[in-house]
Amino acid sequence: MKSQLNELISNEDLARKRVELRLRGVNITAWASERQFSREMVYAVLHGRARAHRGQAHEIACSLGLIPGVSPTPVNGTGGESAK
Repeated sequence: MKSQLNELISNEDLARKRVELRLRGVNITAWASERQFSREMVYAVLHGRARAHRGQAHEIACSLGLIPGVSPTPVNGTGGESAK
């Protein structure tokens, strides 16, 4: 079932992503800051209050891997740089 506010992402997908982040021990504030996203907007996307159709909300949803067919940015990394 799709959220009324967010036709792209189901409530189940959002709940799964919140659980995944919690299980990985990801601090949402730090994750947002590392990617120069607004902490409030990240929470809005994760709770279905932001539609994620365009702008920062869409970028956040893509980075979290919530938009089908769009490559996500690694959740625990800073953007896929290889460690040396």
